[in-house]
Amino acid sequence: MKLKSFLAMMAVAFVATGFTSCDDDDDENGGSIPSATLAGEFYGASGMTVMGSTSYDSTCVARVIAQANGKYSLVLPESTNKVTPEGKMPGMPSITMKDLQLVETEKGIFTTEIAKWSEEVVAGKTANVTDLKLTLNKAEKTIALTYNLQYGKMPLTIAYDFKTLFQNDFVVGEFLGASVSKVGAEAMPADSNLVVSISLQKDGKYTLVLPEAKKTKAGMALPKIEIANLDVTADENVYTFAIDSTAINTPQFKIILKDLKGKIYGNDITLEYDMKPGKMPFFVETKYEGNKLAK
Repeated sequence: MKLKSFLAMMAVAFVATGFTSCDDDDDENGGSIPSATLAGEFYGASGMTVMGSTSYDSTCVARVIAQANGKYSLVLPESTNKVTPEGKMPGMPSITMKDLQLVETEKGIFTTEIAKWSEEVVAGKTANVTDLKLTLNKAEKTIALTYNLQYGKMPLTIAYDFKTLFQNDFVVGEFLGASVSKVGAEAMPADSNLVVSISLQKDGKYTLVLPEAKKTKAGMALPKIEIANLDVTADENVYTFAIDSTAINTPQFKIILKDLKGKIYGNDITLEYDMKPGKMPFFVETKYEGNKLAK
Protein backbone atom coordinates (compact mmCIF):
# COMPACT_ATOMS: atom_id res chain seq x y z
CA MET A 1 0.00 0.00 0.00
CA LYS A 2 1.36 3.43 -0.94
CA LEU A 3 1.99 6.12 1.68
CA LYS A 4 -0.86 8.22 0.28
CA SER A 5 -3.36 5.41 0.84
CA PHE A 6 -1.87 4.67 4.24
CA LEU A 7 -2.25 8.30 5.34
CA ALA A 8 -5.80 8.45 4.06
CA MET A 9 -6.70 5.31 6.00
CA MET A 10 -5.02 6.60 9.14
CA ALA A 11 -6.63 10.02 8.84
CA VAL A 12 -10.11 8.51 8.66
CA ALA A 13 -9.49 6.42 11.75
CA PHE A 14 -7.97 9.31 13.70
CA VAL A 15 -10.63 11.85 12.76
CA ALA A 16 -13.27 9.40 13.94
CA THR A 17 -11.69 9.32 17.37
CA GLY A 18 -10.87 13.03 17.58
CA PHE A 19 -7.17 13.00 18.42
CA THR A 20 -6.16 15.87 20.67
CA SER A 21 -2.58 16.54 21.69
CA CYS A 22 -1.90 17.01 25.38
CA ASP A 23 1.10 18.27 27.30
CA ASP A 24 3.88 16.00 28.50
CA ASP A 25 3.16 14.81 32.02
CA ASP A 26 6.68 15.15 33.41
CA ASP A 27 7.43 14.05 36.96
CA GLU A 28 7.87 17.19 39.05
CA ASN A 29 8.90 15.61 42.33
CA GLY A 30 12.06 17.05 43.82
CA GLY A 31 14.87 15.37 45.70
CA SER A 32 17.97 13.44 44.75
CA ILE A 33 17.60 11.16 41.73
CA PRO A 34 20.65 8.90 41.66
CA SER A 35 19.51 7.08 38.52
CA ALA A 36 18.89 10.22 36.46
CA THR A 37 21.81 9.41 34.14
CA LEU A 38 19.51 7.15 32.14
CA ALA A 39 17.09 9.99 31.45
CA GLY A 40 17.16 11.97 28.23
CA GLU A 41 15.60 12.80 24.88
CA PHE A 42 16.19 10.40 22.01
CA TYR A 43 15.66 11.60 18.43
CA GLY A 44 15.06 9.00 15.78
CA ALA A 45 12.81 7.21 13.31
CA SER A 46 9.49 5.53 13.98
CA GLY A 47 7.89 2.88 11.79
CA MET A 48 4.09 2.60 11.91
CA THR A 49 2.49 -0.57 10.54
CA VAL A 50 -1.24 -1.03 9.98
CA MET A 51 -2.73 -3.96 8.06
CA GLY A 52 0.67 -4.85 6.63
CA SER A 53 1.44 -1.35 5.36
CA THR A 54 4.34 0.56 6.94
CA SER A 55 5.03 4.29 6.96
CA TYR A 56 8.14 5.93 8.43
CA ASP A 57 8.61 9.20 10.27
CA SER A 58 12.22 10.21 10.92
CA THR A 59 11.36 13.30 12.95
CA CYS A 60 10.41 11.63 16.21
CA VAL A 61 11.51 12.11 19.81
CA ALA A 62 11.07 9.72 22.73
CA ARG A 63 11.70 10.88 26.29
CA VAL A 64 12.88 8.96 29.34
CA ILE A 65 12.22 10.90 32.56
CA ALA A 66 13.70 10.00 35.97
CA GLN A 67 11.20 9.91 38.83
CA ALA A 68 12.10 10.61 42.45
CA ASN A 69 11.30 7.01 43.42
CA GLY A 70 14.06 5.57 41.20
CA LYS A 71 11.63 4.52 38.47
CA TYR A 72 11.07 6.19 35.11
CA SER A 73 8.41 7.75 32.92
CA LEU A 74 8.47 7.06 29.19
CA VAL A 75 6.96 9.53 26.73
CA LEU A 76 6.24 7.50 23.62
CA PRO A 77 7.72 8.89 20.38
CA GLU A 78 6.04 12.04 19.13
CA SER A 79 6.50 13.50 15.69
CA THR A 80 8.32 16.83 15.70
CA ASN A 81 7.50 17.51 12.05
CA LYS A 82 4.35 15.97 10.65
CA VAL A 83 4.73 17.15 7.05
CA THR A 84 5.45 14.45 4.44
CA PRO A 85 5.69 14.67 0.64
CA GLU A 86 2.18 13.21 0.49
CA GLY A 87 0.68 15.63 3.01
CA LYS A 88 0.39 15.93 6.76
CA MET A 89 0.65 12.99 9.10
CA PRO A 90 -2.37 12.67 11.40
CA GLY A 91 -1.83 14.19 14.84
CA MET A 92 -0.94 11.80 17.64
CA PRO A 93 -1.55 12.32 21.35
CA SER A 94 1.26 12.67 23.86
CA ILE A 95 1.32 9.42 25.85
CA THR A 96 3.34 9.18 29.08
CA MET A 97 3.79 5.81 30.78
CA LYS A 98 4.84 6.17 34.43
CA ASP A 99 6.58 4.01 37.02
CA LEU A 100 8.63 1.90 34.64
CA GLN A 101 11.41 -0.17 36.22
CA LEU A 102 14.56 -0.27 34.07
CA VAL A 103 16.60 -3.41 34.76
CA GLU A 104 20.28 -3.73 33.81
CA THR A 105 20.22 -7.05 31.93
CA GLU A 106 23.87 -6.74 30.88
CA LYS A 107 26.55 -4.13 31.51
CA GLY A 108 25.21 -0.74 30.41
CA ILE A 109 22.06 -2.23 28.82
CA PHE A 110 18.74 -1.50 30.58
CA THR A 111 15.44 -3.04 29.55
CA THR A 112 11.79 -3.18 30.47
CA GLU A 113 8.78 -5.05 29.10
CA ILE A 114 5.11 -4.18 29.61
CA ALA A 115 2.52 -6.70 28.44
CA LYS A 116 -0.45 -4.34 28.77
CA TRP A 117 -0.92 -0.74 29.86
CA SER A 118 -4.04 1.44 29.62
CA GLU A 119 -4.71 4.99 30.70
CA GLU A 120 -7.09 7.82 29.86
CA VAL A 121 -4.74 10.37 28.30
CA VAL A 122 -7.44 12.94 27.53
CA ALA A 123 -11.04 13.09 28.72
CA GLY A 124 -12.97 10.11 27.39
CA LYS A 125 -10.07 8.72 25.34
CA THR A 126 -7.94 5.82 26.53
CA ALA A 127 -4.60 4.70 25.12
CA ASN A 128 -4.07 0.93 25.12
CA VAL A 129 -0.44 -0.13 24.77
CA THR A 130 0.49 -3.79 24.49
CA ASP A 131 3.72 -5.79 24.12
CA LEU A 132 6.02 -2.86 24.84
CA LYS A 133 9.74 -3.66 24.86
CA LEU A 134 12.33 -0.99 25.61
CA THR A 135 16.11 -1.35 25.44
CA LEU A 136 18.34 1.55 26.54
CA ASN A 137 22.09 1.57 25.89
CA LYS A 138 23.60 3.94 28.43
CA ALA A 139 27.04 4.23 26.77
CA GLU A 140 25.73 4.79 23.25
CA LYS A 141 22.79 6.93 24.42
CA THR A 142 20.31 5.01 22.30
CA ILE A 143 16.95 3.39 22.83
CA ALA A 144 14.99 0.86 20.82
CA LEU A 145 11.22 0.52 21.25
CA THR A 146 8.54 -1.78 19.93
CA TYR A 147 4.87 -1.67 20.97
CA ASN A 148 1.29 -1.80 19.75
CA LEU A 149 -1.11 1.10 20.24
CA GLN A 150 -4.87 1.39 20.04
CA TYR A 151 -6.34 4.78 20.96
CA GLY A 152 -9.92 5.57 21.91
CA LYS A 153 -12.41 3.96 19.54
CA MET A 154 -9.88 3.64 16.75
CA PRO A 155 -10.74 0.37 14.96
CA LEU A 156 -7.12 -0.37 14.03
CA THR A 157 -4.09 -1.28 16.09
CA ILE A 158 -0.82 0.39 15.09
CA ALA A 159 2.42 -1.55 15.50
CA TYR A 160 5.35 0.81 16.26
CA ASP A 161 9.08 0.37 16.20
CA PHE A 162 11.46 3.19 17.09
CA LYS A 163 15.23 3.53 16.99
CA THR A 164 17.62 6.37 17.79
CA LEU A 165 19.21 8.21 14.88
CA PHE A 166 22.35 10.32 14.87
CA GLN A 167 23.56 13.41 13.03
CA ASN A 168 24.76 11.65 9.88
CA ASP A 169 21.46 9.79 9.53
CA PHE A 170 19.79 13.17 9.05
CA VAL A 171 22.51 15.13 7.25
CA VAL A 172 24.05 12.68 4.77
CA GLY A 173 22.04 11.71 1.69
CA GLU A 174 20.07 13.11 -1.22
CA PHE A 175 17.18 15.58 -1.05
CA LEU A 176 14.63 16.12 -3.81
CA GLY A 177 13.03 19.54 -4.08
CA ALA A 178 12.51 22.79 -5.93
CA SER A 179 14.15 26.19 -6.04
CA VAL A 180 13.00 29.72 -6.74
CA SER A 181 15.42 32.44 -7.84
CA LYS A 182 15.39 36.10 -8.63
CA VAL A 183 17.77 38.74 -9.94
CA GLY A 184 17.00 42.05 -8.33
CA ALA A 185 13.22 42.35 -8.45
CA GLU A 186 12.82 39.94 -11.38
CA ALA A 187 11.68 36.44 -10.44
CA MET A 188 12.87 33.52 -12.55
CA PRO A 189 10.76 30.45 -13.35
CA ALA A 190 10.76 27.89 -10.55
CA ASP A 191 12.93 24.80 -10.99
CA SER A 192 11.58 21.45 -9.73
CA ASN A 193 12.87 17.90 -9.36
CA LEU A 194 16.26 19.17 -8.26
CA VAL A 195 18.55 16.96 -6.18
CA VAL A 196 20.84 18.34 -3.47
CA SER A 197 23.33 15.88 -1.99
CA ILE A 198 25.46 15.93 1.16
CA SER A 199 28.29 13.47 1.76
CA LEU A 200 30.59 12.87 4.71
CA GLN A 201 34.30 13.53 4.30
CA LYS A 202 37.03 11.46 6.00
CA ASP A 203 37.84 14.39 8.30
CA GLY A 204 34.28 14.54 9.67
CA LYS A 205 33.28 17.57 7.61
CA TYR A 206 30.77 17.52 4.76
CA THR A 207 30.57 18.16 1.02
CA LEU A 208 27.43 19.88 -0.30
CA VAL A 209 26.49 19.59 -3.98
CA LEU A 210 24.02 22.20 -5.18
CA PRO A 211 21.77 21.13 -8.05
CA GLU A 212 22.24 21.82 -11.72
CA ALA A 213 19.80 24.49 -12.87
CA LYS A 214 17.80 24.43 -16.07
CA LYS A 215 18.14 27.19 -18.62
CA THR A 216 16.74 30.43 -17.25
CA LYS A 217 14.91 33.26 -18.96
CA ALA A 218 18.23 35.04 -19.13
CA GLY A 219 19.55 32.17 -21.28
CA MET A 220 21.94 30.75 -18.69
CA ALA A 221 22.15 27.22 -17.30
CA LEU A 222 24.05 26.49 -14.12
CA PRO A 223 26.25 23.43 -13.53
CA LYS A 224 26.36 21.44 -10.31
CA ILE A 225 28.26 23.31 -7.62
CA GLU A 226 30.35 21.32 -5.14
CA ILE A 227 31.23 22.91 -1.81
CA ALA A 228 33.65 21.00 0.41
CA ASN A 229 34.69 21.28 4.06
CA LEU A 230 31.35 22.30 5.53
CA ASP A 231 31.02 22.39 9.31
CA VAL A 232 27.58 21.37 10.57
CA THR A 233 26.23 22.65 13.90
CA ALA A 234 23.74 20.51 15.84
CA ASP A 235 21.02 21.83 18.15
CA GLU A 236 18.75 19.01 19.30
CA ASN A 237 17.81 17.43 15.94
CA VAL A 238 18.21 20.62 13.90
CA TYR A 239 21.40 20.80 11.83
CA THR A 240 22.67 24.04 10.30
CA PHE A 241 25.61 25.25 8.23
CA ALA A 242 26.65 28.54 6.69
CA ILE A 243 29.26 30.09 4.38
CA ASP A 244 29.92 33.81 4.13
CA SER A 245 31.61 33.74 0.73
CA THR A 246 33.49 31.33 -1.53
CA ALA A 247 34.59 31.02 -5.15
CA ILE A 248 34.03 27.81 -7.13
CA ASN A 249 35.65 27.02 -10.47
CA THR A 250 33.48 24.94 -12.80
CA PRO A 251 34.28 23.77 -16.37
CA GLN A 252 31.99 26.51 -17.69
CA PHE A 253 32.91 29.51 -15.56
CA LYS A 254 33.79 30.76 -12.10
CA ILE A 255 30.95 31.12 -9.59
CA ILE A 256 30.98 33.46 -6.60
CA LEU A 257 28.76 32.15 -3.82
CA LYS A 258 27.87 34.16 -0.71
CA ASP A 259 25.51 34.19 2.28
CA LEU A 260 24.76 30.47 2.08
CA LYS A 261 22.58 29.22 4.93
CA GLY A 262 21.33 25.66 5.26
CA LYS A 263 19.03 23.91 7.74
CA ILE A 264 18.10 20.25 8.01
CA TYR A 265 15.20 19.29 10.24
CA GLY A 266 14.01 15.71 10.12
CA ASN A 267 13.29 14.90 6.47
CA ASP A 268 13.39 18.54 5.33
CA ILE A 269 16.18 20.77 4.04
CA THR A 270 16.12 24.48 3.24
CA LEU A 271 18.92 26.38 1.52
CA GLU A 272 19.34 30.08 0.83
CA TYR A 273 22.27 31.55 -1.08
CA ASP A 274 23.34 34.23 -3.55
CA MET A 275 25.49 33.38 -6.55
CA LYS A 276 27.14 35.25 -9.39
CA PRO A 277 28.00 33.01 -12.35
CA GLY A 278 30.80 34.01 -14.75
CA LYS A 279 30.72 37.63 -15.86
CA MET A 280 27.13 38.16 -14.82
CA PRO A 281 27.00 41.61 -13.14
CA PHE A 282 24.34 40.69 -10.58
CA PHE A 283 23.89 38.06 -7.89
CA VAL A 284 21.11 35.49 -8.29
CA GLU A 285 19.18 35.01 -5.03
CA THR A 286 18.07 31.40 -4.62
CA LYS A 287 15.94 29.51 -2.11
CA TYR A 288 15.68 25.72 -2.21
CA GLU A 289 13.35 23.42 -0.25
CA GLY A 290 13.52 19.65 -0.41
CA ASN A 291 12.76 16.32 1.29
CA LYS A 292 15.11 13.43 2.07
CA LEU A 293 15.04 10.65 -0.50
CA ALA A 294 14.71 7.14 0.91
CA LYS A 295 17.86 5.05 0.66
